[in-house]
Parts: sequence; C-alpha cells; structure tokens
Amino acid sequence: MERTYPELRWLFAVPNGGARDAKTGARLKAEGVKRGVCDMLLLSAHGTYHGLAIELKVKGGKLTPEQSDFLNTHHENGYLAGVCYGADDAIDVIERYVKSPKFEVLAAEVSGYIAQKQCRVNMPKNREIKDF
Repeated sequence: MERTYPELRWLFAVPNGGARDAKTGARLKAEGVKRGVCDMLLLSAHGTYHGLAIELKVKGGKLTPEQSDFLNTHHENGYLAGVCYGADDAIDVIERYVKSPKFEVLAAEVSGYIAQKQCRVNMPKNREIKDF
C-alpha cells in the first residue's frame, strides 16, 4: 500500500504500552515516553486534518484519562484523532484517510505578512474514529 500512498512511510507505532520493570520504566520516562500517547500516528495532512492519531483498543476496551486527553487535544489542534477497535477498523480508517484529498492551506496576505487559515470539521469527543 505504501507504493500507492507514499505518505504511509510516515505512519508509525508508538511503543508506549506493556508491562515493564521499574528500571526500564524510569529509563523510558527519562527518554521522553509520555503516558496517554496514542498507538499510531500518521504525519501527513489530508482533507481538513493535519495528521491522523489512532488509539487501538479491543472491543469493549476503555480509554485511560491520559489517552482521552491526548486524543481530544490533538483533535482540537486539527488532527483526525480517535479510537479504532481492532486492526480491521484501523486499516479501514487509514485507507480512507490517505485516499482523501491532500490538505490545502488557504493563505492570504494580511498587513504585510502571510496568515494561514485552516478549516476543520468538529467531531464530538470520544467518537469512534471510523465514523469520520
């Protein structure tokens, strides 16, 4: 799929989860690992979004407060951000996202400088991402 959509080279997993011993946890925290960061990020703008942030959960899985905060903050900052329940949902969302038109920034000269205006679609918080 990366041949058809080269921007998928910027899709990556964030290995935040999993049980770790205290020493490893302390080392990872010192390296900058943050609680709540989503499982997958795609740093490529499409449609009205700056990028894609996916938290993967099994059916019935619940977000932690930190995960909700991460997704809501990124949604408010122009990302398509939400939860996918299983790999099939995530694959579907990623495929539809990269098939959507590339992001266009509208630029206008204002008072001698360039201002960028960005349009976004508001989505209710904690909505399943497959509904975008």
